[in-house]
Order: sequence, then structure tokens, then C-alpha cells
Amino acid sequence: MTLSLRGKRVVVLGGTSGIGLAAAKAFLDESAQVIIASRSASKLSDSKVKLGGNVKGL
Repeated sequence: MTLSLRGKRVVVLGGTSGIGLAAAKAFLDESAQVIIASRSASKLSDSKVKLGGNVKGL
């Protein structure tokens, strides 16, 4: 995928597992700033570590 998302922000709901986590990774690969949302603080921190890069949690 080549979307050229440098400088763009993306919010991914349910970004700590499954399709949401995969989508967050794909957006990071396209240089977007990714914000992932989760109901679980522990899953959120684990996912931020897994993804690395330009990720913020909500």
C-alpha cells in the first residue's frame, strides 16, 4: 500500500488487537502519526510497545 500519509494523523478504534492492530501497523508503515484507542489500559500500553514508532494511546 502506498498512501503517503506523512504528516497525517489517524485514529484507530480497537487498535490493540486483531484488525485494529493490523490497521495501526499499516498506517505506521505509511508514516502516519497513529492514535490507538482501547478500553484496557494494559492492552493499550502493550500495543504501544509492540507498534513502536509514532503511536499515542487514548
